[in-house]
Amino acid sequence: MSGIGASACEACGSGTYAGSEGSVVCTDCPVGYYASSTALSVCQECDLGRHAAETGKTTCDKCNAGKFQNKTGKIACELCERGRAQGSSGQSACELCERGKYTARNTTVDCTACTSGKYQDAEGQTECIDCEMGKSQSTTGREACESCDAGKYSDDVGANKCTECEDGTDVVTVLA
Repeated sequence: MSGIGASACEACGSGTYAGSEGSVVCTDCPVGYYASSTALSVCQECDLGRHAAETGKTTCDKCNAGKFQNKTGKIACELCERGRAQGSSGQSACELCERGKYTARNTTVDCTACTSGKYQDAEGQTECIDCEMGKSQSTTGREACESCDAGKYSDDVGANKCTECEDGTDVVTVLA
């Protein structure tokens, strides 16, 4: 745009707008907004899953994996909460960790499988649970522990296998 005595009007460039007719200056779009084309009178809000942290943006940036944005016109993305993860960019929500998995920290891309000797029977959890005595789990990412077979025992919590009784001995159940 030009000032007094101008012989022509110039369109505002991408990332800027002219707030009113006859405006003599083009203004950068504010944070959280963008202008992808020229000659605009208003900027558009960033969509869900996107943000603009700087003025004068021509596009909004996608939220990185492990983050989300569930509101429009924002300058930053939010971290996924513990017990949730997001493996894709540009998302408006994080997903609950499935059974057998967990996340103990924010901004997680993937949920972590419970290690052997542990399980998780609920979604969206922040830790796994040790197998109780008399049970074990030899596989990762499980929803439950398995009871020891006949002739075997587990006398520790968090066991990844049951131990066979020695010859001439029998299994004893200890009540806590």
